[in-house]
Amino acid sequence: MTKRADPRTNDLSCRYVNINMDYPTKRGGIDTFLWYIYHGNAQVYIGKDGEWHLLVPSSCVHLTKDRRCQLEGEQPDYCTQHGHIKATGIHDVAKHVFTNEVELLRYLKEHRPKLFARLPEATRAVAGK
Repeated sequence: MTKRADPRTNDLSCRYVNINMDYPTKRGGIDTFLWYIYHGNAQVYIGKDGEWHLLVPSSCVHLTKDRRCQLEGEQPDYCTQHGHIKATGIHDVAKHVFTNEVELLRYLKEHRPKLFARLPEATRAVAGK
């Protein structure tokens, strides 16, 4: 049986929605990532494994006030996919975190210059010089 995540020690599995995203290869992918970031607390990050993710703070409705799972032993299988993560924050699993458009655009400018060059001039200007 797969060990389930303990919400008292694993902030990411029970207090965030984490969605794996395709590696951005076209302008449309970057536009989508920017759109996510424009929505309040949403963050885009690159995991230590190189995968791109959308992270949205949102606690599971089955967490009690003392941070215990009311579904103990009956959680959906998806919960088990996060059982191996011993993370208390995003920086435990990410090598790059983008909380705003400037951070993402500066990353692209430095690490993906050809893709950055395809973005509209006004968008590129946000990254600064």
